Amino acid sequence: RVLPADQTALSFARSLGLNVAAIIGLSILAVSLGSQLQRASLHIESQRSVAADILSLHQDIVRSLSSGLITLDSTGQVLTANRAASEILRRPATDLVGSNIDDIVPDLVPKRADSEPGSKDVARRELQRELGGATQTLGVSVSPLFDRKDQEIGRVVNFQDLTELRRMEMDIKRSERLAAVGELAAGVAHEIRNPLASISGSIELLSLGPEADDDSKALMGIIIREIERLNGLINDLLDYTNPRPAELSTVELRSLCEETIQVFQQDKDFEAVTVSFDSKLEEVEVKGDPEKLRQVIWNLVRNGAEAATHGGKQVR
Repeated sequence: RVLPADQTALSFARSLGLNVAAIIGLSILAVSLGSQLQRASLHIESQRSVAADILSLHQDIVRSLSSGLITLDSTGQVLTANRAASEILRRPATDLVGSNIDDIVPDLVPKRADSEPGSKDVARRELQRELGGATQTLGVSVSPLFDRKDQEIGRVVNFQDLTELRRMEMDIKRSERLAAVGELAAGVAHEIRNPLASISGSIELLSLGPEADDDSKALMGIIIREIERLNGLINDLLDYTNPRPAELSTVELRSLCEETIQVFQQDKDFEAVTVSFDSKLEEVEVKGDPEKLRQVIWNLVRNGAEAATHGGKQVR
């Protein structure tokens, strides 16, 4: 160690200058490093905030999905499950996470074919399973799950409950088939009605001819009644295939019954049956379709008359 007293003035000045320069340099370096450290801390804090926002956004997106989303590790163990997955599978989320997917829903995820080179997962398929005594249809999509190093560590399972959608599709197809059958039936009914009208008119003209005896007239009467019955069946078929909208109005049931029975009593098929109506009943007004109500009363009276032909010959 050299003491200042042992140095010349020039050597002492040189040593002092070097020390002062070193101290100033270290101070500048310390200030620069401190500034860089502060900027690095602010950047890390900013990146941490961005990462937290991204994580929160990711969690919100997964939570708000209407389809079920499950992530699995390489062994098939459930890592995460969103709320929709819990609702669709009817299992609490706490029961899903940590369980093996085959224990929850067998065959939800297709088995790996690791022995086959280049094998891939099924992109999309449908699965049916029994749930609460009913059949549930699931639309399943499976894709690989990668880590930050782009290494496959499991699989992502996305699925939806398609039960109601498939039921609606079946209802639509059934309605389309019924509509096609109804359209065909309506066309056939119209084609049948035209010759029936011609036959009925011809029979009526023949019955009025002078050469028609009583037996012929009786047979012609039977033909006309059968034609009317066929025409009634055609009307029923047309009403079924193309029902008219209801025309509601205030209807007095007593008068409607009296009119319907009066017309029914003219039917020659039930001459041996007596149809009576209790005129002491009070008037009853209802809101309804007069034609439909008249058809109901007519059907009831006719059913009673048909039964009465084999019994007491009376309908009241």
